[in-house]
Amino acid sequence: MRMGAKAANLVALRRAGLPTPGGLCLSAAAYRVQTAALGLDESIERYAVVDPIEQRRLSVEIRLKLYEQPIAPYILTPLLKAFGSQRAAGSGKASC
Repeated sequence: MRMGAKAANLVALRRAGLPTPGGLCLSAAAYRVQTAALGLDESIERYAVVDPIEQRRLSVEIRLKLYEQPIAPYILTPLLKAFGSQRAAGSGKASC
């Protein structure tokens, strides 16, 4: 899987001629690289096998690290380049 379901749905809507918000999509591989860079692999693996209360706790822990920590440079650099290209082209369409 290259992109998540939300990205796929936005692409399908755009192809159908419906308006969609502008933006960029990160691949599932980029997400995995980022979670590994933040040391989240163990928490993510544990999530699948723990009880619902522990899943909620892990979910908050994972989300906070993703929000609070910087994006890994090898993801951020191409992301900023794509964002700059999109803005320069004046496109309000999503890029996946």
